[in-house]
Amino acid sequence: MWRCSDELRVCADELHRSLRRDAKHCIEFWKRIPSSEPYRVILGDVRDKLYQTRERSRQLLSHGMSEIPEEANFTNIEQFLEPLKLFYKSLCSCGDRPITDGSLLDFLRQVSTFGLSLVRLDIKQESDCHIDVLDAIAKHLEIGSYREWSEEQKQEWLLSKLSGKRPLFGSDLPKTEEITDVLDAFNVLAELPADNFRAYIISMATAPSDVLAVELLQHECHVKQPLRVVPLFEKLADLEAAPAALARLFSVDWYKNRINRKQEVMIGYSDSGKDVGRLSTAWKLYKSQEELIKVAKQFGMKLTIFHVVVGLLEEEVVQLILLYYLNHQKLLSNHLGRSTCALEHSSVL
Repeated sequence: MWRCSDELRVCADELHRSLRRDAKHCIEFWKRIPSSEPYRVILGDVRDKLYQTRERSRQLLSHGMSEIPEEANFTNIEQFLEPLKLFYKSLCSCGDRPITDGSLLDFLRQVSTFGLSLVRLDIKQESDCHIDVLDAIAKHLEIGSYREWSEEQKQEWLLSKLSGKRPLFGSDLPKTEEITDVLDAFNVLAELPADNFRAYIISMATAPSDVLAVELLQHECHVKQPLRVVPLFEKLADLEAAPAALARLFSVDWYKNRINRKQEVMIGYSDSGKDVGRLSTAWKLYKSQEELIKVAKQFGMKLTIFHVVVGLLEEEVVQLILLYYLNHQKLLSNHLGRSTCALEHSSVL
């Protein structure tokens, strides 16, 4: 198809003259496309970038490095949508709206919904793991034990490092296997496109420093588009302290600017249910939500509360399976016992 808008024509001509046609995997592809077919020229560039995006992600996951430069592939969904939207506008301006409102519009919706990764992942890690990393860093810097500091000391140190530009640690940092795993996760966040991920969830969160710790680790590992950090309050004591912790967090100017007045909080059933039982847990969760909403309104924040109910259901299923297994074993044992007695009785006879 040669008929197109002037904007699309200019874009196609620039691409046709670019050095991308010399890429190894698309030499034959470019030989077959004349400049008089602008839509195919742009689609060729889209295909190349999709190929390079896939290959770069594969190489990073397999080897931890890639020879494909980041600028040669799609790093966010808007880059992928841009040529598709250009097609839509061009076809509409040329009187080909039946084409745009069919397969092209469907594809635009699919891309907008599923992005480059099909499913966006949440990253979840326990707060103690982050404390271990920061404790190792503090000891390596010979400034004490992060784990033993008060909450005020932790916040002050974390905020000072978040505002600084000097690297906090290097390759000489002593690492256990657990610390390596935590830092490797942040390195993956830095390497892969941001559209692959959604939020960073901190399980067993107890204090504002837990949130700031993740922010600092994202900063130190050079995560270009930091994930939003979501504290998960699970135990009864943590649920009761959650409103105060959130209020202290919202009082930090750096953090308020970082989140753009939007905060997500997760509250859990499983561990709180173990503490006080299901009925008391339900009541505490209800009260905690009311208090969290009050805090959010007080500081002018938009709060999203996410309920974690899967853990409790899973535990109930496990208990049912275990109960069934034990009953089955008991019945089997009784059956074998009766069979043995009958066999012994018949032998005597």
